[in-house]
Amino acid sequence: MRKELEKKIRRYLSHPYCLIALGLLPCFLVVFSHFASVKKLTRLTEEALYLKEKQQWIEKKKSLQQDLLMQMQKASSDYLENEIESLQFMLPEIQKLRALLHCDPSNETHLIRLDNLENGQNALRFRQQNFQRVGKFQEMDAIQQHPVEVNREDLKTLLARIENVQIGSTAPRNLPPDLQIKNFELIKKPLPVSEEIFLVNLELIKREIINDK
Repeated sequence: MRKELEKKIRRYLSHPYCLIALGLLPCFLVVFSHFASVKKLTRLTEEALYLKEKQQWIEKKKSLQQDLLMQMQKASSDYLENEIESLQFMLPEIQKLRALLHCDPSNETHLIRLDNLENGQNALRFRQQNFQRVGKFQEMDAIQQHPVEVNREDLKTLLARIENVQIGSTAPRNLPPDLQIKNFELIKKPLPVSEEIFLVNLELIKREIINDK
């Protein structure tokens, strides 16, 4: 039985196809080893890139946190009142109404509209509530008391002062505390395309550093 088995094995091994396969086996092993090495190298490269990107993200986040902390330290506690609630919106329409009233001072429609735009009814007013304090840090909600009308340029100015960024040629004048938009409603009024007027309603989260005296 053993001799017959050995005879069969010799016969199989002496077959041309078997000899070719045995001859190619080292090549297969080399190719397999090469692909395994490439795969391992690719995985190590991906891990190294991930760690590098993670470190860069950590450093960027730390830098942003430091910049924000410095901004909060320099910010005025009255920023909302002085820089945002003081904004006057719709100046082109106000100037147009004044010119029209100069020619027709008794036009009641123009008088009512001008009064609405000039005398505080179209000014931002926030109600501050839900105060929370941890150490020197204080957080609160600033909720707009009523919607206001703005044009496109007004909107740029408002967002630039809230976000502390430059939008086109519009840039914030002073450093704000940390202001985050919690809710933002923007409704375009149904007017001709040449007249873009929006109704704005805002809720902000205000974070600041309290310096106790």
